[in-house]
Amino acid sequence: MNHVQAKSGQVQDKAQKVMTLEDAAKVSGASVDALRKRLQRGIEDGYKGNDGKWRVYVNPDWTANKPSPGSSGQILEQLLDQIRKRDTDKDRQIAHLTSQIDEKDAVIRELIQRLPTPQDELEALQKKLDSQEAIVKRAYGVLKEQLKADVA
Repeated sequence: MNHVQAKSGQVQDKAQKVMTLEDAAKVSGASVDALRKRLQRGIEDGYKGNDGKWRVYVNPDWTANKPSPGSSGQILEQLLDQIRKRDTDKDRQIAHLTSQIDEKDAVIRELIQRLPTPQDELEALQKKLDSQEAIVKRAYGVLKEQLKADVA
């Protein structure tokens, strides 16, 4: 019979591919230590050879979820297309936001131009002061004349 009882209790076909622990770790994507623990716990199937090194039965799940070599280029191309699309979208967003900032800057410049300068404000206050001073002088003159008339 061409079968052997594996540590996990599953029956393995002797013709099934066997790898060293290091090679199996590369194929499975796990570290050597993690794979060794899986073997010791019976999660993965394998055996210790006469040389003291672990031999691991290849688990079909290790390669089932990996893309075939021909499709990895397609996957990379799809990822690059997604990145390019995202970049294009981001460029559009940046352009839109930049134009909004430019519009707001123009409004701010216009509002700043409408604001009176400190010199303009000073001149307006001086005119107001002069006007009030003239009123006070006139009132003083009127009162002075009334006092003279009252005294006389």
